Amino acid sequence: MPAIDSCEPQIIRALQKAGWDVIDKTLPIQLEPKRVVYADLRLQHTRDGQQIIVVEIKCFLATRPLLDEFYHAVGQYLFYRDALTLRDIHIPIYLAIPAKIHQTLFQRLSVHTTVRNAKIKLIVVDLVTEEVVSWID
Repeated sequence: MPAIDSCEPQIIRALQKAGWDVIDKTLPIQLEPKRVVYADLRLQHTRDGQQIIVVEIKCFLATRPLLDEFYHAVGQYLFYRDALTLRDIHIPIYLAIPAKIHQTLFQRLSVHTTVRNAKIKLIVVDLVTEEVVSWID
């Protein structure tokens, strides 16, 4: 099973405040026999129950350089997005990140350009108030 990101509880509470219910913590995505990857969350919107999303959470801990964390987050996000497509699962996937990281690292031209060109969908969360600050498609 995958490790739980340290900011996962705050991000889950923020998404719940925004009207989302957790369907699965650690969504398994079967790739091949004996090969499974795990996205962090599958959520369903409480308003209509029809909208479902997958969320990968990245906290960007200070234990590794920020760019290393970014490389890891982008690679994991793209791999999971492609894995869902290979399994013919057409659910949007988002990368949930702390607002402080979005305000600093994600404003760098190189990072911003990479996110835009890779068409990475973001959920930006204020970890202190546990509120979704923005959805970036």
